[in-house]
Amino acid sequence: MMNDLVVYKLECSAEAMHALGEFLDAAELTFSGNEHVDTGRCEVTVYPDENEADLAALEACLGEIQRAVAEAVDEPIPPFAREIMRHEDWAESWKHHFPVTRLSQRVVVKPHWEDYAPDPDDVVLEIDPGMSFGTGHHGTTTACVQFLDELAAKGRQGRVLDLGCGSGILSMTALRLGFESV
Repeated sequence: MMNDLVVYKLECSAEAMHALGEFLDAAELTFSGNEHVDTGRCEVTVYPDENEADLAALEACLGEIQRAVAEAVDEPIPPFAREIMRHEDWAESWKHHFPVTRLSQRVVVKPHWEDYAPDPDDVVLEIDPGMSFGTGHHGTTTACVQFLDELAAKGRQGRVLDLGCGSGILSMTALRLGFESV
């Protein structure tokens, strides 16, 4: 059985995240940084080496880095907060982020592990997101699916050419909506 993981997190501006990255790289620490598009705030997470025996020394190092970055970017940087990431079955838990999704009036994307009772007019694409298939959630994909649905509803179902660099969701959608060929 795997153990829980100790991590250190803080939230900051994008400028501070870049400076933190430089300091954390120099200290040879493993970390990730993510910018929340809706708020512009960034979250930095430091992952101690699994052989790290002296967490107190690591915490002192992180404190020094936090203070140096605050001075460098001339803004307050909160201290790193120690958190415990509980072990979970990552091979299964990611599925919670991919529910059944309606992309248009009739087109629904459903992963195989979700139950769904389709409406009579629904066109259900059962696709498991992963390395081969996306989910159709990208804005341009959703807009194209909606456009294809509108065209099909108006009886315009000729040939379709999908020039995208996606996973084929548009092609599958077109065929399922009754277009002649893709």
